[in-house]
Amino acid sequence: MVLKVARRGRIDPFIVMEVMRAAAERAATGADVVHLEVGQPSTRAPRKVLEAAKAALERDLIGYTLALGIPELRARIARHYQEFYGADVPAERVVVTTGSSGGFLLAFLTAFEPGDRVALASPGYPCYRNILTALGIEPVIVPMEADTKYQPSVAALEQAERELRSWTASSSRARRTRSARSCPMRRCAH
Repeated sequence: MVLKVARRGRIDPFIVMEVMRAAAERAATGADVVHLEVGQPSTRAPRKVLEAAKAALERDLIGYTLALGIPELRARIARHYQEFYGADVPAERVVVTTGSSGGFLLAFLTAFEPGDRVALASPGYPCYRNILTALGIEPVIVPMEADTKYQPSVAALEQAERELRSWTASSSRARRTRSARSCPMRRCAH
């Protein structure tokens, strides 16, 4: 019996996972490795986080949570957005996922239909392209330039809009570099 492989499963590999595998193999030999391939630090979790995790394990607070996340965590995330960004985000609009890919999948399923074409900033997060492709949505790459700090410009988005019937611009790197705060498109997003 031959198992069927769906066409939507034929996506480009997420190469960072290969880099991660090679880094893990190198670390296993005793070599010093600084992990920068997936945006995670090469440091231990903060002491307070370790203490909180230990306390939760000792109280046997493990298992499934509510589908949208622990209410107290959702409320604290909403408060963080108010304190740090000045954005009023009700806790009811906060969804906690176990990783960004699950969140992207939910967002893309909500926003797009199979056959839609979606503009993606490049450079950007490769998983966007893979998830969209798996959902039958065509990613259209929009090159970003150094003079806009690799953020979408009005001109780049206007060009993409002329070519697409549905579009969005994404770049997870903006979150890490904080350049999104000064991006001219930030005004358009609110």
